[in-house]
Amino acid sequence: MAGSSADSQLQTPRLAFGKEGRPQPLVANIFTLSVPRESTRCFEWHAWRVDFPPPSPQPSGKGKSATKGKGASKGKSFSAEQPKDPPPQMRLEAMDDVMKDWPQQETCWIYDGRNVLYTRKDKEVLTHTLEGEHEATTRNFRDKVHMAISPAKDARQQERQQLIDLRSLLLPTTGMTNLDVHQERHFLDIVLRSFARSQGEALISKGRRTVCPKSAHLLDLQEQSLAHGRQLWWGWLAQIQLVAGKHGMQPSLSLNLVPSVALPPMEAMDLLAALLAETTRDRNYNDPSANRSWFLEQLKRNKVPNEFRDNFGTLNSEAGLRKVKVCIDYFGHPRKKMIMGVTQKGADQTMFWFDEEKRDISVADYFLKRYNKKLNYPSLPCLMLTTETNFVPIELVKVLGGEHNILVGKLRQDYQNKVTAASAMPPARRRSGIENVRRLVDLSPANPLEKLGLDVAPEMMKFNGRILTPPALKDSTTNQPQVGNYASSFKSIAPPKYEVEWGLWSFCWGKPENVQWELKQFAYTLCGAAKSKDLLLAEPRCAEQPEDSSSKFWDKSWRNETQLKNAVFRDLKQLQQRYPQMQLLVVALPDKEAWTGTLRSILKAYTETDLAKFGLVTQCVLWEVKGPKTALDVATSKVNNLLLKIVPKLASKGDGTGSCHNVQLVQPHKLLTCPTMILGADVTHHVHDVSVAGVVATRDRAFVNYFTELRGQAGFDFSQLKERRRKSEERILDLAGMVAALIRRWRAVNSNRLPDVIFYYRDGVSDGQFQPVLTYEHSCLVKAFNEVGGQNYSPQLVIIVGQKRHPTRFFKDEKGKGKGGGKPGFEMQVRPGTVAADGVADPGHLNFYMVSQNSGLGTAVPCHYHVLHLDPRLSIGIDDIERITYDLCHLYSRADKVVGYASPAYLADHLCERGKLYLESQYGRDSSDSSSGCGDYEDEEKTKRMIQERVDWLNKSWADGAAKSILQGRNFFC
Repeated sequence: MAGSSADSQLQTPRLAFGKEGRPQPLVANIFTLSVPRESTRCFEWHAWRVDFPPPSPQPSGKGKSATKGKGASKGKSFSAEQPKDPPPQMRLEAMDDVMKDWPQQETCWIYDGRNVLYTRKDKEVLTHTLEGEHEATTRNFRDKVHMAISPAKDARQQERQQLIDLRSLLLPTTGMTNLDVHQERHFLDIVLRSFARSQGEALISKGRRTVCPKSAHLLDLQEQSLAHGRQLWWGWLAQIQLVAGKHGMQPSLSLNLVPSVALPPMEAMDLLAALLAETTRDRNYNDPSANRSWFLEQLKRNKVPNEFRDNFGTLNSEAGLRKVKVCIDYFGHPRKKMIMGVTQKGADQTMFWFDEEKRDISVADYFLKRYNKKLNYPSLPCLMLTTETNFVPIELVKVLGGEHNILVGKLRQDYQNKVTAASAMPPARRRSGIENVRRLVDLSPANPLEKLGLDVAPEMMKFNGRILTPPALKDSTTNQPQVGNYASSFKSIAPPKYEVEWGLWSFCWGKPENVQWELKQFAYTLCGAAKSKDLLLAEPRCAEQPEDSSSKFWDKSWRNETQLKNAVFRDLKQLQQRYPQMQLLVVALPDKEAWTGTLRSILKAYTETDLAKFGLVTQCVLWEVKGPKTALDVATSKVNNLLLKIVPKLASKGDGTGSCHNVQLVQPHKLLTCPTMILGADVTHHVHDVSVAGVVATRDRAFVNYFTELRGQAGFDFSQLKERRRKSEERILDLAGMVAALIRRWRAVNSNRLPDVIFYYRDGVSDGQFQPVLTYEHSCLVKAFNEVGGQNYSPQLVIIVGQKRHPTRFFKDEKGKGKGGGKPGFEMQVRPGTVAADGVADPGHLNFYMVSQNSGLGTAVPCHYHVLHLDPRLSIGIDDIERITYDLCHLYSRADKVVGYASPAYLADHLCERGKLYLESQYGRDSSDSSSGCGDYEDEEKTKRMIQERVDWLNKSWADGAAKSILQGRNFFC
């Protein structure tokens, strides 16, 4: 199709509000901001740049550290020999010294803790003391801090000092967007963080969130103990934003409760006891604290329990002691370190070369000789601090509490399940908790805003939403499948047209004859359930424990990952040689084994890369005991859900071509009945310094099966000064090549024609990245169109960004039963299909919130959709986009549930996670990023080469594997 869409400019539609659906009164966790009418406060603030240059070199013998020996100095020395910025606490204390003559902080000056200082404009009489260089003293550090303060330049007018005028946010004008008041919003975010830092141990500022260690007491929330000695601490996420509706814009504060994983302060021996307590299953203690006490008692008797040796690999990983931040004080003053590992031998047997005496010496003898410290527990292991050659006896190490060991963002699966369960609180409880935060007397985030002269509304915002009618689905029967509950009753509408050859492996512990019997029972149940769904499974060609890899998996005495990988590869090769026509391998994996995740990664990686040409797909099932149910009972109860996942992974024809699916829409939207391709895209960061980009594309008009393209790319940029930027690369760098390959595959299975309409659902882009990321990716899409179809090929394009990581939550503003069917606490739950925009949308462009999923465990999380490009040739509006998006949420092939955001973006996220899995199978599951620090030129070049090698490995593995295999067009990756 020819047209104007080939222009590289985004054509962003204006904000509009849909009408489809029935009205629903709602409440949002948003508190409006305003200025008191009688206010005479100054709302203008000057910004200052704060730098920490090295002091000028001193004459010989002066200005240098008096001692250089290890452990001799009282603190870090920031002299000309070590020109690094001071640590955060030192910077804060230094700024307090510089600003000691100013009035109260938070009302007259604000420091962000890094490189920006703000002062109120009406205090200009004091600013003459600021500009220039300062030598500041601190309370807890020996060295003085050399500081240079200068006016920060305005980004728009470089000759002027940056001025923050809060009136532009508090009194917005027509046409304004959140980007226009970014500086003012950022300033208020700093005000909130600064307030949290000033509250001592009561609050902890961690990124954008405020963590409350005593949350159970303050917020009336239950304390939670997690795996590996961790605890769940509650806090809140506060966000300043403009919201828009039919009656204009207004500034607001959104508040939401968020959980974090933290370690309380403790002795390192206590943490080791906690870790050992959860690795054993044969102690006669029902109380975990009693089990922990038993291990601590053994350690304090100078005994190393057998569980230490049996689980050494786990203890030496991030699921154990690795990367825990600790403190040592045997120098006479505290020093902060990070655990890099633990020794297998005790301090009296761990030896190292002692250069002063030119001999090997034990760690215990070294500490006695150097520090006159006779160890109480010399048989206990040492911790490797900062480097793997710095051994410190565990009895001399303390785990840091507070901000130092808080985990946020994506968590290990060990924590994620329990954190998710804990945070899935009923809507009534979440609303009550948020209101408790607002009402806190001394710690409420409203307090610092009110000190600036702002009024924060005491109640949540009320507005009107709408509820869309769910789409009807169909399978091969005459009955319409019931959304959310058809796994047990559906008949696949497009099953394989042949008898599927398959096999069954088990890595579960037990007597061989018992395992064999369980596998036969499970296979019988699975085949029977498959037949009822029009899926013909042959008798399993094998039902066995793979001898080589199973023995390596269960040998806990050494657990070498390379050996396990080699064994799995050999067993898979033998399997394919024995049964070359096998299309499916079901694998039973043990629950609660530390290596289960590693084994799954290896299985998936090999079958989808090195061995992808054989077209063998895998389906894993956890063999777990739940209460009185045996593992076999639990596994057989899952067969219907397993078949939901298995069918879309299979080919429709015996030669491995074609695709299968279970259900499809009865009456698709008109755009879904014409030649339309839907793309989904996402990027996952921080996987061994590599970012993984995934793009999926629908295969046909069923919109269930997907073609896939995967790329690795450097996770960050290197500046000209050879310093890594912490800012992640959000763009998909090879998007043009990926989309071109997907369009070619789509054309090959759609009568050799190109799509007329393309929807591009993008996940994982923040508000501030909309313009740079989507402008670049739009130009890549146009380039891909031209590459495949020539200069005259210009499909009608829609670009939609979906965001799930935002604080906004909705509650029904009416009494009576909610979605929870009268379940206590769920009366306020919004129904699936709830759409909201009027009163809560971002100003400036077309956007809306949608709750598509049925959230029976906790408060529903809406997805915030932003329409950033809409081809004017498409005669569709906001109601059409809402309807198509809601319909796509019903076409998630892994389950019979409706998902929380559009399936193409959801599956792109799955594909990125698959790329992460490939990298972990090659380089290990403990991902140690290099991007957090900066070294010299040689280190930078070495890191760049290492990252590029990993990127090249991933891209080659994909190109040689699934990219050109018969797995394409089938949902093998989820």
